[in-house]
Amino acid sequence: MHAQHPKSAAALLQHLQHVLGIPTDHANLQQEISRWQELHDAAVEGDPQASAYVQMLEHRHDQLVEQNMPSGDDLAAELEEFLRNQSDDDL
Repeated sequence: MHAQHPKSAAALLQHLQHVLGIPTDHANLQQEISRWQELHDAAVEGDPQASAYVQMLEHRHDQLVEQNMPSGDDLAAELEEFLRNQSDDDL
């Protein structure tokens, strides 16, 4: 398989394997992933503007993940509410 973006292809196949319960043979993508990563890293490292842009995107992604992450207290409260709403037969 020659995917344009082998990391995405491997992630999709892995997700399909998980959801459908059907084994997918995507181990052969590892070599393509390594090669793609090398080319990507070389391109970004060779261009300061691209490097700064990638760093900005990574920072923005980290901020979004942190904003959407519930606190431990929120998770505990949600679990307690869920358990309160369960009948004895459900447990």
